[in-house]
Amino acid sequence: PILHVNGMTYGCVFTKEEFSNYILNLKVKFGENTYHPRKNLAKDSGLLYHSQGEGGIDYWYSWKRSEEFQIQEGGTREGNYGDWWAVGPVRCTVKSSNQQGRDRWYDPEGERFIFGTGGDGANHVRVPDYGLPHGEWNDITLVCYGDKSVHIVNGNVVMALEDLQYVEDGEIHRLDHGQIQLQSEGAECYYKQVRIKPIDSMPAEYAHLFE
Repeated sequence: PILHVNGMTYGCVFTKEEFSNYILNLKVKFGENTYHPRKNLAKDSGLLYHSQGEGGIDYWYSWKRSEEFQIQEGGTREGNYGDWWAVGPVRCTVKSSNQQGRDRWYDPEGERFIFGTGGDGANHVRVPDYGLPHGEWNDITLVCYGDKSVHIVNGNVVMALEDLQYVEDGEIHRLDHGQIQLQSEGAECYYKQVRIKPIDSMPAEYAHLFE
């Protein structure tokens, strides 16, 4: 079965169940159609994880508070597959050493910065473009354990995040579980083979990213 997102409406599908400590894998590709207000922009969707609370907390009034694994055709100023976005009052710590204008880029050898609410002012962290050509299925993997996560695009680790948190009434809380949302954001796209399995530790091949 394939989930066809026509993209005409800003919104999402989301799990009824909440998840923590897991590896999620899915395949995604974009179709041909785009719609206002992203008619002439990069085709965009997203995997939103650790989603909590009511929908509509974001600037488009469409999604729940969450961390975003960006799903977007790259090669543009806007971003690539695997970028991080703050959806609502959330934050994280990411290693970064390269700033180009307003852009902050993940660097596994960089210094740790706090991004999102109460951070250095950036709600977006960029990664290199490992997306496949338009029309091909991209393999997306998200690893979550505790308050850490890893974004993987077509077998390439593109970002490691730690200290996942949300801010409510001025207080900072750990963000380590929640529902999973798949976005509709002005572009036609397709999802398939969505699989999730529990883990009891951060896999050894990724643990060194947090040292």
